[in-house]
Amino acid sequence: EIDYINVSQESDFYKNIMLSQVNGGKDNNPMLSSRVDNKGLQQAVELSLLNNHYLCDDPSKAKYSLDVSLLELDRPLMGISLDVASKINYKLTEILTSNELHSKDYSATYTAKFSDSPIAIKRLRLANEGSVKENIKLFLMDLKTLSDKKKRP
Repeated sequence: EIDYINVSQESDFYKNIMLSQVNGGKDNNPMLSSRVDNKGLQQAVELSLLNNHYLCDDPSKAKYSLDVSLLELDRPLMGISLDVASKINYKLTEILTSNELHSKDYSATYTAKFSDSPIAIKRLRLANEGSVKENIKLFLMDLKTLSDKKKRP
């Protein structure tokens, strides 16, 4: 969750976005490797939208819908430091008009070091989570810029 890119109350995005669709994740297999599943990605995006005052309390009253697609998660097989790169598409649409306001692929990388955990599977999980968190942060920074331009009438 990211909680420091707050939207202005004057923005039309303020508590007006619903998370519509999340896809592209893969289920975890704790014995083999750590992955990012749809539920985990959805929770991370929802918490970040909520903490930054974008998430609509009642989805039926939302003015905007957000679709999130995990396109790539590039993970190493092994290593002391594990770099994970994520590529996620975020598509923001005005519900009433079906007008696509923003659609962009974001790429982010995060490195989990041996000092973070001596256990490789845990390092991989930390790298996955860190990469997705950085990815969401990039989207939120762009959304903040877009929201500053989208003031309430």
